[in-house]
Amino acid sequence: MQTPSFRLAIEEEYFLVDRASHDVIGLFEARSGGCETAAQARAELARQRRDVATRRLAPVAAATHPFARGARTCGMRVAVAVEDADARADLATQAAYFLPHLLALSASSPFWRGADSGLKSFRASLTGEAAASLELRITDVCTRLDDAIAVAALWRCLLRLLWRLRGANMAWRIYPAPLLAENFRRAERDGVGAALVDFGCGRAVPLGEQLDQLAVLVAEDSRAFGCQAEIAAARVIVGRGSSADEQLAVYRQVRAAGEDTAQALADVVDRLMVRTMEGAA
Repeated sequence: MQTPSFRLAIEEEYFLVDRASHDVIGLFEARSGGCETAAQARAELARQRRDVATRRLAPVAAATHPFARGARTCGMRVAVAVEDADARADLATQAAYFLPHLLALSASSPFWRGADSGLKSFRASLTGEAAASLELRITDVCTRLDDAIAVAALWRCLLRLLWRLRGANMAWRIYPAPLLAENFRRAERDGVGAALVDFGCGRAVPLGEQLDQLAVLVAEDSRAFGCQAEIAAARVIVGRGSSADEQLAVYRQVRAAGEDTAQALADVVDRLMVRTMEGAA
C-alpha cells in the first residue's frame, strides 16, 4: 500500500472590519497551498493576515461577527492529500467520529446579530457543513493562528492514524449518524467545555480527557510530521478556552461594569482584532 503524501492545505475566511466603526466592510480568504509541514502552513497564513491589515481595516478571524446583521459566516477548511480514492473514501467515513472534537476546539461564533446565541459555535448550526472527502469543513475559523494550526495538525494526524489502522486490516468503529449528532450538539453548545460521548465506554467524557487519549494514539503520527508541539497546543486550547469563551468573557465583563450592549460588543471586536494578529505580526 503506497503511503499518501498527506500534504496539508488550509483555507481561512476573515471579516475585514473598519477599525473606527467596528462594522464589517468585506471578507478576505487566505490559503496556505499544499504544505509539507504545519510550520510552513502557519508561515503562509501569518503573512496573509499581516498583508490584509491596513490603517483603516483590520482582519477579524471569527466565524460570526458579534453584531453585524448582513454578514455571512467564516469558516476554516483543512485539506489533507490522500491520493488513493478507495483509501480516501474509507478514511473519510471513519474520520466523522472526530469532527465534533475539532469543532469544539475551533469554536469562535457565540454571537449572532448582536445577541448571545447560547452556542459556542453558532456557525455550525447555520451551515451544517461536515467534511467533503478528506477536507475538514465543519470548523469555525480560529481567531488565534496557533489554534488554527493545532486543529489542522490534529486532523492530519488523525487521518494518518486511520491510514495506519487500515494497513493493519483494522478500522475505527463507525457509529450511527444519530449518535454522532449528539456529540455535534454538545460541541456546538459547549465548545471546549463539552463532555462528548465516548461510545466505546458508553459515557460522556470531558473533551480534555479525550484529547489526552488522542494525543497518545497519534504520537507516532505527530512524530512523523514533526508536529508534537501543535498536538500539545490543542490541549492548551481546552485549558485556556477557545475564542468563543474569550469573547463571552469580554462581553460579560464590560456589561458587568455598567456599559451597554453596543459598547460591550465593540470591545469584543477590539479583542478579536488583537487576537487575530497575535503570533502573525
